[in-house]
Amino acid sequence: MLFNNRRSRFVIAALVLTLALLPQAATAKGDSPDIRHPEGTLTLSNRQLVPGTAIEIGGRDFGARSALELVLVSVAGRFALGSVTADSVGGFTRSFDVPMDMNIGAYRIIAVAGDGDEVASLNVEMLAATAAGADDASDMSQDDDMAHSEPSADHMEVERAGSPWVTGSAVLSVIVALGVGVTLLRDPKHLG
Repeated sequence: MLFNNRRSRFVIAALVLTLALLPQAATAKGDSPDIRHPEGTLTLSNRQLVPGTAIEIGGRDFGARSALELVLVSVAGRFALGSVTADSVGGFTRSFDVPMDMNIGAYRIIAVAGDGDEVASLNVEMLAATAAGADDASDMSQDDDMAHSEPSADHMEVERAGSPWVTGSAVLSVIVALGVGVTLLRDPKHLG
C-alpha cells in the first residue's frame, strides 16, 4: 500500500506540517494574523491625464489608517505619484502632480500597501500636453471625441505586485509536492 512504508509516512507528515506552519510563519513577521489587505476602490474624475497637471485621486474601502503608495505604471516602467494614509473608515482624497516626462499612451494607477501588495488599480490614458489645449480650443468631431472617451480593448502588460509570503508559500508548496512525487515514484513498491 501507499502509506505502509516509513519513508512515505514521513514525507506525508512533513508535507502536512509544512502546510500547517506556513500561515503561522507569515503572521509571525506581520502585525496581523491576516496577510491579505482589503481591496479598495480608486476614483478619479477624469481618466485622461496630462503631464504636468494636478489630479485628485480618491479612494474608499481600504484598511483603516492604512498607508498606501500610489504609482503610475506603464510598459515603460513605474512612476511614483506619492503616498497617502487612509482615514478611520478607509478612505482618502489627495491631489498629485502628474510627472512632466510622461509619454502618451495607456497607464494604470496602482495603490500599493506597505508590504508591496497591490490593493487597487485604475486604468487611465496619458494625453499629450498640447493635445489637451487643442481639445479645449477647437471643435472636435464626434469620432475624435469617442476615441478619447471610451476604454481601449488593447492589452496592456503591467507587472503586478504580490506579497513575498504568498509567493513563497506557493513556491514551497510546489517544491514539497514535487519532492513527495519523486519519492513515491522512486520506490516501485508503492505503484502496485
